[in-house]
Formats: sequence, C-alpha cells, structure tokens
Amino acid sequence: MSAAANDKHRIEHRGTGQNLEKIPGGKVPGWGRGNKFELTDDERTKVIRAIRRGASGISIARALRINYRTWQRVKTDDEEIASALSEVLAMEEIELRNVLIDKAKEGDVTALMFALKTRHGYRDHGAVNGGDDNRVAIQINLPGPSASLEDYQRMIAVEASDA
Repeated sequence: MSAAANDKHRIEHRGTGQNLEKIPGGKVPGWGRGNKFELTDDERTKVIRAIRRGASGISIARALRINYRTWQRVKTDDEEIASALSEVLAMEEIELRNVLIDKAKEGDVTALMFALKTRHGYRDHGAVNGGDDNRVAIQINLPGPSASLEDYQRMIAVEASDA
C-alpha cells in the first residue's frame, strides 16, 4: 500500500470523514508518530472533563473521531486519562455503595441480599470465603415413579414398617 493510500486508509478508519486533500500539509490531526494516535494537550483536557461528567467511552471515541478499540488503547496508555477514569470509578463506587446501603436499610430485600453477598461474603451455596464448610448436610431420598398407585402404597407401607 502506498503512503498516500495508507494515510487515506487511516483517515477513513479514524472516521473523520475528511479528505486528505482538505487537510493542510496532508497530515492527519491527532496522529503523532507512525500509525499511533496520540492525544494533544487540548484533547486530553477535554477528555478528562468529559470523563468527570460521566461521558461513555463510545461518545468520547466518537468526539475524538477514533475507533473504539483505539480509545481502549489510549485510555490505558495515557496515565492522566487512566488516573481520571480510576478516580471517577472510585467516586461512583462510593456513591453506589451508599445508595445500596440506604436501600438495604429501607428493607429492599434484593439490596439486602446483594450487600450481604458482595460486602460480607455470603453465598447462595458452598463455603463462605473459600473456607471449610461446617454445615450439616441433609439428604432427602424421594421414591421414584411407580407403575401404579397400588405399587406406591405397597412401597410406602414397607418403608413405614422398616422405621
């Protein structure tokens, strides 16, 4: 692929919708070295502001006119973006935890169960926190299907006399 065709492909992949001839100097904005997209300082500031407002990754990628997979790479490679994302997620977790606790205190059974499972290690079955399970196991054996009512009554009578 020629250099011009490669540049045109990058623009189309990036989703700018711009033609190479309309870009001054034939360079693709936001593309720093080689084929790797890099944020400008202005873009980084706007992205951090958008993250703090709660914008989704898809909307940020669209605003930057980049592919979502490129956004996935940018948000992990760029330390400022990664820091802003982890800060927002931590604040969101605290807020959601407080709402959950309030709902549980109000008697919302689903919130109660969820809080006990996630915050205190409760489980539907099995050992709590991977420890030994010291509960009593009770096994109930039910009779299998019988060919007739008389066979069932005979079986019950035999088991009752054994007890």
